[in-house]
Amino acid sequence: MNDNVQYPIRVRLKSGDIIDGLIAVYEQSPDDPLVTRVVMQYDGNQFVANTADGCFEALTRIRRELEPQGVSLICNGASLDVYPSRMSASMGIGTMAYRLTPGKQALQKDLVHIFECNADFIPSTVQQQEEYFDTWIDSL
Repeated sequence: MNDNVQYPIRVRLKSGDIIDGLIAVYEQSPDDPLVTRVVMQYDGNQFVANTADGCFEALTRIRRELEPQGVSLICNGASLDVYPSRMSASMGIGTMAYRLTPGKQALQKDLVHIFECNADFIPSTVQQQEEYFDTWIDSL
């Protein structure tokens, strides 16, 4: 497999305990060089998502697998108010997204790295995050 970039990540278990995890991002999946592979590992578990739509989409797919188990990720990409634009999703491998404020257009200063975690992180499910994005769009 080609080289990867690794990001430490925090994982909230169903019990409420928070443990360390790791995200590895491969610009090219070994199965298809036109797609990005994101591998998320914690406590002996591994989740893999391949997508041509960038890292945010891969992260979303992994979160959808984790949510039924009561497991969530603590990173900007899982924050209620963070969502990529089409442009930010297509920049590089799509590791940047916007922190959104209702009624305000997202600006470059609002870009955050999806695998990092800022102090203003708001835990959410994928559905809650998508609903927040729709509400933000309607507020403009």
